[in-house]
Amino acid sequence: MEEYSDRTPADIARYPMVPIRDVVIFPFTKVAFKIGRPGSVRALEMALASDRTIFLSTQHDATVAAFQLLAATGQLRASSLALDAPLYDPSVHYNENANRWFGLGPNTSTGYILP
Repeated sequence: MEEYSDRTPADIARYPMVPIRDVVIFPFTKVAFKIGRPGSVRALEMALASDRTIFLSTQHDATVAAFQLLAATGQLRASSLALDAPLYDPSVHYNENANRWFGLGPNTSTGYILP
């Protein structure tokens, strides 16, 4: 039985990492972008001091990712967002527009949003 070790295995390489956002960078291309955070500057200095190889990681907006997950799983509904607007009721919409001919007639819209 092997004992636990904190050492990095020999077949795994470690590189300084810089998180980037709003930039698309393809492998083996040269791209200019600004680095300003202290951790990113240290990572760049480490890369320049060694073999000039750096690991670039995309940075995600956590709020956008959370809403994308809710939408993908069918849980993103107006009723769950607690919006300050009346929810859409199809029967009310039908009753308001049942006697209109192709959208012609008095506008009695109540400003509902979809649930």
